[in-house]
Amino acid sequence: MSLDPQVDALLEKLAEGGEPAPESRTVEENRDPTSSFSTLAGDVEPVGSVHDAVAAAEGLEVPVRIYAPTTLPRSGPRPVTVFFHGGGWALGDLDSQDHIARIMANRSGTIVVSVDYRLAPEHRFPAGIEDAYAALT
Repeated sequence: MSLDPQVDALLEKLAEGGEPAPESRTVEENRDPTSSFSTLAGDVEPVGSVHDAVAAAEGLEVPVRIYAPTTLPRSGPRPVTVFFHGGGWALGDLDSQDHIARIMANRSGTIVVSVDYRLAPEHRFPAGIEDAYAALT
């Protein structure tokens, strides 16, 4: 199976910078916030507001980060996008996905709720899915 052309381009850019391929690294190495994946994100995009909260349901407390776009109307209904980051249930957290959530908030004009679900291998499947469900309810 071939990779998406954008993923291919990203992997080529990392290789040019001397970064080892993600599949050759440990989970801990891929989670390292100083890795090239994090530095490729560029400058932090300003948003209207950001705050951390906890979504509590189903006996779980799941950390979330809430982003309001710069263009959010001051009154009336406000649309919400719930963001479950990628990473195969093993990679990613609120900080590593901050740049994506900010861009998503501003470009969609919605409040974005980024969910910090539990990751494998420390937490067995389906822990991440249970957290995702709890964040929605």
